[in-house]
Amino acid sequence: RDYRALFKGLYIEKSDVWELANSAPVFTFDFKNLSADNYRLQLHRQVDKHINTYVDTNKLTGYLQRAYLEFQSSKEVYTEGLLLLTELVYETTGKRSYIFIDEYDKLLTDNYSNASYEEIKLFETQFLSAGLKSNNYLQKALLTGVMRVSRESILSGLNNLQTYDLFTDGLY
Repeated sequence: RDYRALFKGLYIEKSDVWELANSAPVFTFDFKNLSADNYRLQLHRQVDKHINTYVDTNKLTGYLQRAYLEFQSSKEVYTEGLLLLTELVYETTGKRSYIFIDEYDKLLTDNYSNASYEEIKLFETQFLSAGLKSNNYLQKALLTGVMRVSRESILSGLNNLQTYDLFTDGLY
């Protein structure tokens, strides 16, 4: 969707970056409402919705068709969903994607004391690492959460990680 009309007449419309507005695929994921009993299916649905926004899956051929069909048949256990999304969109549009994930840590904090915590942590580590680390189809990703990101956390495999802290960074 093109929301540039919302900014008509505002300062941003005259800025140097305005020409970049709506020029690349942007995908948002909200982890806030993920539940321990079906988070995999919920994430699968979010990825599939984004894929179908940009890609006519009926026109896929070869490797891309096989990869999408594998994704479709695996339903709730596919950890490479973000990677597949960005690859399919890149091959369709020629543009690298931006991914925004809100409250990436909510499911973990909600289930810290539960038996399912380790399974959830492993899945999130695999899901985020596959989609964000060394992904040639990704331009940039932004994750928000309440836990401070550390190199020892589920995001330990990521490169070029920058952490901004609302309480200690002078910028905020």
